[in-house]
Amino acid sequence: MKQLFVIRHAKSSWDNPRLPDFDRPLNNRGLRDAPAMARIVEKNHKPPEILITSTANRALQTAQFFSLAWSLREDECSEEPQLYHASVSTILSVVRRIDESVKTAAIVGHNPGLTDFVSELAGGEAPYDLPTCAICLLTSEAEYWSAFDCSAVHLTAYFYPKKDMDHYQF
Repeated sequence: MKQLFVIRHAKSSWDNPRLPDFDRPLNNRGLRDAPAMARIVEKNHKPPEILITSTANRALQTAQFFSLAWSLREDECSEEPQLYHASVSTILSVVRRIDESVKTAAIVGHNPGLTDFVSELAGGEAPYDLPTCAICLLTSEAEYWSAFDCSAVHLTAYFYPKKDMDHYQF
């Protein structure tokens, strides 16, 4: 069995219209939501063994909060440029390259690719649209990451700030 945390980056800033999309940082809400959501997931689920993030600034910042909450070492975190605005097939390609010894992994990326990815794999269980800093935990009956596909994936958990931050104590 394999488990995958799919994390959409937290809310980003549009304060500087000249800043390229790739370089946009988290805004105040994102800086509040990311650590809070990381703590919620950390308190309710076993942490992943690795975290793979898009190289866009807002994804890197979000990933840092999750890696801290999960106490991941630097060598358990990696950056994947292909996750920046990736398609479903690109995300699936990244997931299928995860080392087979890993049972639980996390990826941090962007919409619309992540929503499409979760929808394709989890089907009717999937949320319509992943809001910023949403986390989906996908569980697969597959024995190998290379076999991770929609034939055996279920949405095990779904967290997002507007729903979950009021219900959990820190």
